[in-house]
Amino acid sequence: MSTQVLAGSRLFVERKMIETKGNFEFIGNSAFVCQSGCSNNAHNYAQMIYADIDGDSSTFNSSMAHLTLPNNATVEWAGLYWGGTVNVSTSVWSGLINAPDGSQRNRIKLKTPQNNQYIEINATVSDTISGSPTTGWQAYQAFADVTDVVRNSGAGDYTLADLQVDYGGGNESTSFTGPFGGWNLIVVYSDDNEKLRRINVWDGYDFIYFSSANKSFPINHIRTPLSGTFEAEVAFSCYDGERVNLNGGGYNGDFVAINQASNTLSNNLNNADNVCNGTISKHGVNMT
Repeated sequence: MSTQVLAGSRLFVERKMIETKGNFEFIGNSAFVCQSGCSNNAHNYAQMIYADIDGDSSTFNSSMAHLTLPNNATVEWAGLYWGGTVNVSTSVWSGLINAPDGSQRNRIKLKTPQNNQYIEINATVSDTISGSPTTGWQAYQAFADVTDVVRNSGAGDYTLADLQVDYGGGNESTSFTGPFGGWNLIVVYSDDNEKLRRINVWDGYDFIYFSSANKSFPINHIRTPLSGTFEAEVAFSCYDGERVNLNGGGYNGDFVAINQASNTLSNNLNNADNVCNGTISKHGVNMT
């Protein structure tokens, strides 16, 4: 575990623990699309522009994700996370366009399946990393509990808009990862047709860069059956994924492991040596 603590980072801790007959869903999307298509390269080289799924001139970016729930499900808890890069200096990234108002990054708009109008969501937790190694720019993440919103809205399409994040790109820099931004919605639900499960949600915020050591955090309060076989499911989000492992360019591939480095997580779309590769997948299937 790295001993360096970056300014604005937050250790990963348990946000919520629910024991119920039920399960969880984890959805989200990017704030960007590639202007000329996304090649299998570092996204630093791609020209990133805002996604605009709603076609609404009153919003400057928007993207959608679909929430699927069983017919008899009851939403027990829902958390919304969003984040990206802001306040990037042109001295570290020429041609980049700053977000309309980076100071408003703790506020977004959300459209639910039951409401054609956006509602405003304000973060209750916010983390911003600045200073070395992010000199000349900032990386942030915000969180809001949206349990009542999702419980009243149910399954369907959720659209998030006006995510404050810088955009542009198309050139390489040693001091900037390139613009990144997106959002995630995790929903824990109960359903009598499901198995009894303990569902834990942890969150935090940190920046892992090319020369940093591996970083880890403890996973507590796990409860499993006393006997017999069982399966466990892990979902996680990371920003700034590269389509290819850039070991050939001197970069180390990113990985997620449990207990020891050899117990890596992977699926058909997320390789063990480049698990954070910019895809949004579930059980190896692309969700966008």
